[in-house]
Amino acid sequence: MQRIAMIVFCLLTPNLGAQQKKEDAKQPFEGHTRWVSAVAFSPDSTLLSSAGCDETVRVWEVKTGKLIQKLNLGTKGGLEDINHLAFLPNNTIVIAGGSISGPSRLHLWKRDAYQVTHLTQHDGHAQGISSLLVSPVGNILMTTDFGGEQVIIWNAEKGEIMQHFNLKLLAHHTCLAPDADRRTIYISSGKKFGVLDLPTNKVAVWGSGHRSAITCIATTKKSGAVAYASHDTITIWRNPPNGDEYTVIKGGGKCTSIVFTPDGKHLAAIRSGVLSLLNTSTFDRMDICRDAYCVSFSPDGKSIAIGGENGLAVHPMPTMIKVEPMKTAEP
Repeated sequence: MQRIAMIVFCLLTPNLGAQQKKEDAKQPFEGHTRWVSAVAFSPDSTLLSSAGCDETVRVWEVKTGKLIQKLNLGTKGGLEDINHLAFLPNNTIVIAGGSISGPSRLHLWKRDAYQVTHLTQHDGHAQGISSLLVSPVGNILMTTDFGGEQVIIWNAEKGEIMQHFNLKLLAHHTCLAPDADRRTIYISSGKKFGVLDLPTNKVAVWGSGHRSAITCIATTKKSGAVAYASHDTITIWRNPPNGDEYTVIKGGGKCTSIVFTPDGKHLAAIRSGVLSLLNTSTFDRMDICRDAYCVSFSPDGKSIAIGGENGLAVHPMPTMIKVEPMKTAEP
């Protein structure tokens, strides 16, 4: 098992040492000179965007790994500065981030015109943005900050605020419900978990079984299941609010990211830098690689992108999914 895991690790995280990296990269997806902190696929799965601590956002062709565009943000920041990316249908990329103690960063990059709109801080979040959601048609954005007291809804086309929700609770991590038309979002508040109904601005708390604060939430439209993680556990909730909950992983360190595959059959989780893949039916788990910081699946389910200390890597999904699991998690 260990040998299999090491083979997969080598495939997913090639050696992209800083001294070997050049602007004119010869290897696919090579170019970032520091940590990669955010990745996102385009809706048609043909493009991949990545953000790094080298203060650049890059757009790649998934098929060839060729660099298509690069945006130099021209700021001096750390790993937490850019932690969210998203493609919009109008050829725009949303760039969001900021730290707990620093100001927010929210930019709209119109790639065809090479125009960047910097959304003003005094109209938006006072602290760094902790979560970013995009509506299914891409015309509305939703953000929360590390202060945890407000959710802001933006007009993505104009870059203007449409609505504020002052929650007065610790809402570091949010996620759209599978049925976006109902205008509800999943939301965490410390150790608790629930939903925010936007038309009424009311929060219904459903779960509070974690021993530490919830750090991330993920949903899948295929089954309606919800996953949420804390520093010590990962839980999958089937058919909330009345379905069964399963604590599928215990221990392993702080969980910083969880993402469902497009078909909802697997859940990727990054815990203390280790990327693992979990079968949502059998709860079998395999550890994929180390030193990971962010992960994204292509909408067509064919590719996985991983960013972290070793740069950026993209790998075909079928090869990874069929690898025999290393460890079975406790149901």
